[in-house]
Amino acid sequence: MSLVRKMQSIFLRKSRRLTGLVTLLCCLLFIYILRFYQDDLSKKSFSSEFGSEFDGKVTCEGFTSNQVLLTTPNKIILYDLKSGFSRIVHAGDGLYYNSFKGPNSNDPVTGKCQPTLIVNTRKYYEKGTEKIPDKILKIDMSSGKILQSHALSYSFFSHDMVKFQDLLFLADTGHGFVWLIDLKSFDAKEKLTMFTKEDHINNLGICNDLLFAMLHSRGASGIAVVDLKTKETIIMRGVGNQAHQIMFLNYRQILYLDSGLPALKMFDLVTWKVYTLFQSSEDPKRFLKGLFVKDNVAYIGSTVAGSRAWRRDRDNDAELIAFDLKLFQVLYKRKIDSDGILNTISQPFLREDSGFMAIDSDLIVPDSRMELPQSLTIEQRQTALDGSRGELLRRIKGGLEIKITDGALGGNAKQELPKDYKERDNIPNVKDAPVAKKNGNKEVVVYDKSGRDFSEVTPDNLIGGEWPSGMKFIDLMWKSQDKTMDLTSKVDRAEDVQLIMGDLNGGHLPLRDMLMNLPIEQWEYKHQKGNAFLGEREGVMQKFKPGVRDIKFVFSDINAENSYWFPWYFKFEKALKPILDKVLGENMTHHVARMQLARMANDAEIKPHVDSGGWPSKLHRIHVPIIVPSGTVFSVVGRHGHDHSYSIRLVEGEVFEINNRVMHWVKNPSDPRIHLLIDARERPYIPKYLAPGQECKYLREIVCDEPTITKEKAYALYQQHQQQLSQA
Repeated sequence: MSLVRKMQSIFLRKSRRLTGLVTLLCCLLFIYILRFYQDDLSKKSFSSEFGSEFDGKVTCEGFTSNQVLLTTPNKIILYDLKSGFSRIVHAGDGLYYNSFKGPNSNDPVTGKCQPTLIVNTRKYYEKGTEKIPDKILKIDMSSGKILQSHALSYSFFSHDMVKFQDLLFLADTGHGFVWLIDLKSFDAKEKLTMFTKEDHINNLGICNDLLFAMLHSRGASGIAVVDLKTKETIIMRGVGNQAHQIMFLNYRQILYLDSGLPALKMFDLVTWKVYTLFQSSEDPKRFLKGLFVKDNVAYIGSTVAGSRAWRRDRDNDAELIAFDLKLFQVLYKRKIDSDGILNTISQPFLREDSGFMAIDSDLIVPDSRMELPQSLTIEQRQTALDGSRGELLRRIKGGLEIKITDGALGGNAKQELPKDYKERDNIPNVKDAPVAKKNGNKEVVVYDKSGRDFSEVTPDNLIGGEWPSGMKFIDLMWKSQDKTMDLTSKVDRAEDVQLIMGDLNGGHLPLRDMLMNLPIEQWEYKHQKGNAFLGEREGVMQKFKPGVRDIKFVFSDINAENSYWFPWYFKFEKALKPILDKVLGENMTHHVARMQLARMANDAEIKPHVDSGGWPSKLHRIHVPIIVPSGTVFSVVGRHGHDHSYSIRLVEGEVFEINNRVMHWVKNPSDPRIHLLIDARERPYIPKYLAPGQECKYLREIVCDEPTITKEKAYALYQQHQQQLSQA
């Protein structure tokens, strides 16, 4: 009996397991059928948008104004803005970027016209994929079949691709080029080389003979403009952080995504202002990419922020945000099975320029509260082929003049401004001509006691541009570390020139008064209570600058990639800010890479040296003499050698810039000398702030014992520390 019962028990257990397994298989089968059925329902619901008879294929005549094409890191999706239904056009061939309508073809069986799509793709650049080329694909939109694949051996890590007339413009982000490609053969016709890998070009837009490019820069971003005929190039800096997309609105406004904030912004070419139209405050933080504008509605791609690997993760589905540009409110948010971020949103089958040109939309009249107080600066990246500069800025200021020709882009003609839209004759924070004027500008002043001939030093070969304050700066080309440069006589004579930027007219006196009353011991680090400290620089100071003590306000790493603000900036802020405003312009602290006070004791010497590392060739070394005793000698030597050295003119309150990449030294036989040294970058950056008492080391990079903090927290901790000192 016991044996029979054991066998019955085993049989029952196995039966239960078998029943459970069968139940599980049935559930999985039911889910699969349900999913298939739902997909089929989606297609059937979508068929009304394509035509009365929808057999799963896309026809040439079936597209409607509600349908857009979405490209993601893993697939291409045809999406209906009205119903929300979608279907996959193509998948599994790299990271898809921009697309446009290709030539139609006929089905060999039915004879029906079939639309084709041209799209550029690139690899993910993981280990082992380095030799996989970027590609341009021609795809049958009905079947998803690849009709043609063209490898781009000349491009690396490509991003946007736009079509203009018979040419494709491709952003070769990995090399820092823009390629002009023949539409039929896909062969490269021309290479634009005014950009760099560090610019991280991502999105492009064409307006007649002007190329616009969004420079992501992996941080502080800018919008570049290239005259395709003259090759003059300027960059408008200060538009946002990790920005994407360029969307023209009636040739007078540019919409784009400040992805790092994240926000939808508008740059107005008439008022020269930047406005925040929409900003996401969701938690977790969002990342915005993909922008399409039609009928006064902006459609924005939004995903949870994360690493580059996360942006293409199949679990990272995007959300489509519809934002009304008239009412400034969100109309809806929809989840999309995107398998990653939305790279582009467009209607290439209806408008080939829809990826960068708003469709049937009016100029935006923003609320004054949307205006941003940020400063825009102009970088003259490249002069015209004839050496001239400034004409490109004049062309775009106030809106683009569009000449509609047979080969010109479609889109809306230039629209009249609304009555409540005020034009302004001047550009706030950016002078009317933010690049140097030509023809012997009298503001270019050099000083030389050696009797050298500076007659060839003109704005054309010395000045690189001007700060929003109006003060000029030296072209960084003269600070190139390329020893193989073909140095003409003009370059030789310009590279070691002192540029007198202007006089502060007493603006330095509040700082001078503070320093006259500063206890002498506070020039020693151990007595700078409440400041942060930077070690591992004592050896350099002792070797080249014995007898010099400093107070650091801002300091960068050796390559000027990151800059750190010290708490004592708040101690001197009331005296420093008026100087920065007059030298660089208002709200320009995000351009200050280094700033320090240097006190040179009596009978001290700064030995002959050249500032080394990556930072000098990227930054402008500006001197603001605060206290200058008689007898101080500041000498500069160019490539001509010591016999051709000359003495810098030193006048209290007179600001000047020198090239610190050439040999220089200082002798101070009399009373102490104090200069404010400012190393400014033309491009803005995101500052880092240190806490009172925080210790860091200068090891090429700056390594700190604690993480950096926000400006608000740094100021609060500094105030708290000052209160503690006063109560002690």
